[in-house]
Amino acid sequence: MDKAPASGAGDASSILAGSTKKVKSKKLKVKREFSAGGVVFRREPEGVLWLVVKPKGSEQWRFPKGKIEKGENSAQTALREVKEEGGAEAEIKEKIDSIKYFFIQNGQRIFKTVTFYLMEYIQEAQGGFCWETEEIAWLPFEEAKEKLAFKNEKEILEKGKEVLEGCQSGRMDTLGERA
Repeated sequence: MDKAPASGAGDASSILAGSTKKVKSKKLKVKREFSAGGVVFRREPEGVLWLVVKPKGSEQWRFPKGKIEKGENSAQTALREVKEEGGAEAEIKEKIDSIKYFFIQNGQRIFKTVTFYLMEYIQEAQGGFCWETEEIAWLPFEEAKEKLAFKNEKEILEKGKEVLEGCQSGRMDTLGERA
């Protein structure tokens, strides 16, 4: 455990246990970011398929998502990102949940909240997916879950499937309002 210098100085120095060497510890300020994305499904004769995307330059499959831009709410962002990254037009059925995590980018510590919505596929977006995406896939549940790179997105997929199954037991209109 780091201890404050005996001098009582209020600087960022600390003395390492078992050492007399002073080390500057730089506290990173935390920046908050808010994003939204879609868990898109489509019904096919062989069953329900789920959309996953692989961003350019990455081997990590995920859901389409991105930063909430000025003037947008999370639902608008999710629809935009599904269209841009997933090449699909979709309709929001219900909010699934939000995930939160920390990461460091360019020396900045970031606390990110991503809100996900369950969406039903309507049609392919004009022009397909954008330059940010290398590949998309429509997969059965287990294959989609296996392909997703991050545990928290696998959990979102599971919750999305539960929401969809709940929707199928009683007709549900856009944004989760029961008809």
